[in-house]
Amino acid sequence: MNLSRKRKHPFDLYLPGSKTYPPRYFATIEVEVEERYGETWLTVESREKIDRLRRREMIRAGMLPAVHTGPS
Repeated sequence: MNLSRKRKHPFDLYLPGSKTYPPRYFATIEVEVEERYGETWLTVESREKIDRLRRREMIRAGMLPAVHTGPS
């Protein structure tokens, strides 16, 4: 039987570091995690939220190009 329990958990977000700069903290968010079989896992929704926020901050910092996905 798969018994899982969901709960909220704080999660720190960092921009990746480079040879010249260390990783840089930019926010703490609340994510949902599941506890299954004694281990803690991020939910799919939380992982997507983390990826979306990290990508947005990397674009703001000039680490990723802003990509236009609308009609030409």
